[in-house]
Amino acid sequence: MIELADKVIATSAPSGRLENKLCFGITADLNLSATYSMSDLAGKYLFITYDDFSSDENWGGYELLANGTFTWNIGPDDEADFDVNTHFSGGGTGTWAISPTDPSRVIFTEAGIDYTGTIYPGKAMLLDNGVGQGYTIGINYPSTHVTQSAVAGSYRALDITTDGETGVGTYTMPASGGNLSYYVNYSGVTGIDSGTATNFSPVPQINNMFKASADYDGETFTTWFVLLPGEVMLHFSAGESTGLVGYGVGAKLD
Repeated sequence: MIELADKVIATSAPSGRLENKLCFGITADLNLSATYSMSDLAGKYLFITYDDFSSDENWGGYELLANGTFTWNIGPDDEADFDVNTHFSGGGTGTWAISPTDPSRVIFTEAGIDYTGTIYPGKAMLLDNGVGQGYTIGINYPSTHVTQSAVAGSYRALDITTDGETGVGTYTMPASGGNLSYYVNYSGVTGIDSGTATNFSPVPQINNMFKASADYDGETFTTWFVLLPGEVMLHFSAGESTGLVGYGVGAKLD
């Protein structure tokens, strides 16, 4: 279990379904209706969908508007093709509102179906995608690119892989230079995976995304990081020919 005190929690503990190898929560202590306006909760959120690998289309953008509507879209295959005017809209649309029975929750409605979620204002959103469809975590999308120094430091993370393994470890991002060190202990045959990923750098087209690469058995694997500087890290990894191999979530260590 990883906790960012009074904000978010992630755990690999069982939670009712065998497919739920990784669970994520945002504090339920917030009274969204009493403390925040719709404008406070609105904004763009870059997201990753955690759905037991049912699809390679696992990242994109949500935009919550202050008028109670939202739009979303899946990100492009090549992150260099990302466009802020395209990939926060065009894929779907609906409405959102604070739950009248539980002010810590937000109800998202799309195509006549209600989905439960919540928002940590200015930081993150969480959305249940329905039975068997996993959930979506979104990180607040900044208006300008975050700096490498702002995201530097060690993040404790949980990983899951397409082979069904669960890992726990640390990713240490440099304040300068291109080498990212990592150490992950997996539950299965992989065991300990540690080393250095190179070319750690910002994705120029996406204001809160970085990436780094490492070679295994002659294939280059890239890991993309979506970051709330100093707090939360989302990540997913894919090989040049293998495709999606794993994803996870982490929190900044003190």
